[in-house]
Amino acid sequence: MLLEITSINKTIKKHEILKDVSFNVASGEIVGFIGPNGAGKSTTLKIVMDLIKANSGQVTIEGIAVRQDRVKALSKVGSIIESPSLYKYLSGKDNLQIVRRVRKLSKASIPKVVEQIGLSKRINDRVYKYSLGMKQRLALGMALLGEPALLILDEPTNGLDPTGIIELKEIIVRLAKKENVGVLVSSHHLLDIEQICDKFVFIKEGSIVGVFSKEEILIKYEGILQCYEAIVKGRG
Repeated sequence: MLLEITSINKTIKKHEILKDVSFNVASGEIVGFIGPNGAGKSTTLKIVMDLIKANSGQVTIEGIAVRQDRVKALSKVGSIIESPSLYKYLSGKDNLQIVRRVRKLSKASIPKVVEQIGLSKRINDRVYKYSLGMKQRLALGMALLGEPALLILDEPTNGLDPTGIIELKEIIVRLAKKENVGVLVSSHHLLDIEQICDKFVFIKEGSIVGVFSKEEILIKYEGILQCYEAIVKGRG
């Protein structure tokens, strides 16, 4: 399994943020991590990336425990968590070059990423001229440098217009289905990502309350939205 999250617990100032959170992501699979604001989605993703520590439990990436060998485990992970940091008065290409140099990657990694994110015609423009959707695609490109096996995206559609959401979803699907990248994408806007996900993990008040394939949801609930209403919002 590409990503395995096992029995993660997190407490801050005696408040339980996460309670026995467990689920997994396979290569080539797009997993939607769904729940209302404050449910624990971002905290879970930060623990996966070792930005904060869990009180107990384990995260493994390609069989390597993050807490035991952080550098090796995260070497094949790209992520966008919270607002991406971009140098607005540099070009898109310059932003990619900074990340490339820090990660000690070859110059050949840049052209492929630029093609993947669809910014070939604008990559030499300064970032302050970009639309929000273009900035989000550039941030995605920065996460894709190094050809990650796992991509983690925290609320990537926030603030995007319908066109930007469509473009971002097309890139995600292409990465998963053509390049076998596993994708974990969180959202509280279910309709923004429901069409692209293979599996849905529902979280509420820090606990996983349901894990379903798209097919299972259609059989049991006759629709993704109905499942969300029943499982997360406690209706039906």
